[in-house]
Amino acid sequence: MPVTTVGLPYNGHPAFDSPYAVHDFYSVNASYGIATDLTNLIQTAHGLGMKVILDEVLNQTSWTMR
Repeated sequence: MPVTTVGLPYNGHPAFDSPYAVHDFYSVNASYGIATDLTNLIQTAHGLGMKVILDEVLNQTSWTMR
């Protein structure tokens, strides 16, 4: 699932609180923590020999995309 922020309603277009309606590709959704938390998670996983795969949705954005 994407970890980016979710778009908001805009100019009559609804927001469905979908993680696939990306608002900002460079931010982390507050419900998952902050960017440092994500970095720590990835570093810890790598330290344990695990890989981290992030789902990034490049063709689905919200009406409030930055």
